[in-house]
Formats: sequence, structure tokens, C-alpha cells
Amino acid sequence: KVLVGEQSSDGVPFELITTIQACYGNDVQLDATLEWVSQGLTTSDKDDKSEDMAMDSNGNLYMVLRDRGVVAKYDPEGGQVWESNFDAKLKSTKWRGIEVDGNSVYIVGERGVPNDALGEAKLEYHFSTLKNGNSNTGGRDAILARLDAGSGSLSWAQQFGSPDLDELNNETVAVLPSGEILVSVRMSGPFTPNNKEPNKGSHDVAIAKFQKNGTLQTVEQIEAYTAPYSIATDDQRRIFLGARNDDGNTVFARLSNSLQIEASSEQVTRQIKQPIPM
Repeated sequence: KVLVGEQSSDGVPFELITTIQACYGNDVQLDATLEWVSQGLTTSDKDDKSEDMAMDSNGNLYMVLRDRGVVAKYDPEGGQVWESNFDAKLKSTKWRGIEVDGNSVYIVGERGVPNDALGEAKLEYHFSTLKNGNSNTGGRDAILARLDAGSGSLSWAQQFGSPDLDELNNETVAVLPSGEILVSVRMSGPFTPNNKEPNKGSHDVAIAKFQKNGTLQTVEQIEAYTAPYSIATDDQRRIFLGARNDDGNTVFARLSNSLQIEASSEQVTRQIKQPIPM
């Protein structure tokens, strides 16, 4: 009998697996059944490179392509619900990550388009100067966009960054329980309210926090780390960051809701002295 919360396994046949090995040199194979395959999103002469996926609480799957402004939604049976193409509105963007929260789909990417060549996006979606006065003048900036999960329509987009080259990886967008959106960026230049204080070193990890309506709340540069790999949150509003430090090692850190480091794997390694194999 297995009891999880108020749910019991009484009357339900199940098998208890006790001999899974996951050590070096051993493969773990579990039985799985292929449920469905859906191939292709659009007809194009460009590669349809899937960069990231996300799933909502109802089992719907969302996919973003890397080199074109295409996001698609599939139902739990593999049927395409909608396909949204907004490459003309947010052109020359490499999309890196996707996250879904309720009726909101958030995608993040990077673009190397100067302010005077934004085209349609400059008029409808681009904010060339943020409220704190820091202009987007770098060679490449980060961009966050919101789509409606029901229709795939583009609601808003925000471009932000330093006066230098800024980059993203996939899995670098997350949503807090409050609905605030987090984006982690590899930022090469300074990002401060007055745009005067330089960053520490050639690159910093910067975490931006946005409100649901796309308003930028804050950007926190973490000088101890040089590149973000992933960001996630939990139901206690804590933030978890995977990154590379100044020594080139991969570290994991837990941050407070105010984007301050509370603990990291570096601290654990120092405490146990001898690193454990991973």
C-alpha cells in the first residue's frame, strides 16, 4: 500500500522497482510507449530548429523555434492548436527559451538589430529607452515577449541590455508565483540606473525582473558569475540559478526574491573540502 497525501493505492495494481542502477558505466532503461509524433511547423527554406519547450498544467505543449519567430501549441494528443509567426514584428531574433504561466506564454531571445532598424517592432513593441534612462545601444540585446496561451497572439515585448554584447541560453526564463517574470542574461556591459558603474570582469550574469504587463522592475548584475545556464523558481518565491563562475566552473546558487545570493554550491564545496564526483 502506498499513501501520498490523501490518495491511496488500495485496489490499484502496481510494481515496486528496487534495482535501478545509475552509476558510471551502467545504462538505465525504462519501458516507455510512444504516444504521438508531430513533424514540422511551417514550410520554409530556413531550418525549423526547436530551441525549447514548455508544458502547462493541462498537458498542452508549447514549442519555440530558434531562428524564426514561430511558436506553436499542441494539445495532449499531439494536435496543433495554433501556430504564431511574428518574425516581421520582432525580426532578426534568435529565440532561446519559453515558459508558460496560466494564460501567458513567455519567450526570450537575443537580437542584434540597432534601434534605428527595428522596423515595425520599433513602433509597436520596442521601448528604446527604459524608465531608468538606460538606452539599448549594445551590439546585441535580450528581448522578452508575451503571447496569449489561448490564441498565440503577441501581447507585448521588451528589449533590454547593456551598451555591449548581451546573450542568452535556453532555460533562462522563469516565472515566480506572483506572476513576475525572470530572465537571466550574459551581460558584457554595465546595467545600472545611471549606466555609469562598470561591470566586474568581461562578463556578468544579469537577472532582470519584469511585471506581468512587461514593465521592467529591476536588473541585478552578479559579478561573481560570468554566464547563466538555467534559472528556476519554487512556490516559496526562491530563485535557483545555474551558472559559470569566474574560474570557469559550473555553480548552482539559490537567490532571494530580491535577487541576492543566499547560498551556492561553491559554499558546499568549501565546507566538505573534497569535491564529490558528479
